[in-house]
Amino acid sequence: GGEPTLYSKFENVVEFLKDRDMHVAVVSNGTGMQKIERVADLFTDKDWVRLSLDSGTDPTFQAMHKPKKQITLEQICQEVLEAKSLHPNLTIGFSYIVTWENACADGRKIVSNIHEIAPAAKLARDHGFNYLAIKPFLERSKENSAEVIEINQPFEEYQQTIKRIIESIKEAKRYETSNFKIRESTNLRALESGTM
Repeated sequence: GGEPTLYSKFENVVEFLKDRDMHVAVVSNGTGMQKIERVADLFTDKDWVRLSLDSGTDPTFQAMHKPKKQITLEQICQEVLEAKSLHPNLTIGFSYIVTWENACADGRKIVSNIHEIAPAAKLARDHGFNYLAIKPFLERSKENSAEVIEINQPFEEYQQTIKRIIESIKEAKRYETSNFKIRESTNLRALESGTM
């Protein structure tokens, strides 16, 4: 958890790991892309960066993430494009947690973003991301603290939500190219198939 690029010695840690031929994976909110870019030349094909952005427009990004630093979704994507132009072999993913009406975390309502899956795919493709990773929103179970998918809607609305997710992903896949792919998580595919 947390934002790894906030650590003052982030770049030193990456250098330390790469000096020892270790693989590096960075999950970030994207606000520290400059630090990632400064060590990007050390990354090999086994290393990757994934940015948790979960939106296709800045208003949704702002509502979902409430960044403490004044930054927009477009600024983050532009920084990715610049990093990829200097380091084309750097693997960068755009992480997208799908949320729906009435989703809550710790009693807080979560912003729905199903309608922005396709715009996020286009944004990611156009800014040099290698993939858009889509997974469902998970809530922590009160019984055993396991992460579970809970769509708190009547059955017909639940079915409509699943249908909207499937249609949105199908639309997003129109933006796939040989250099950009849509990746659905296993639990998302199970949700879509009705096996969850």
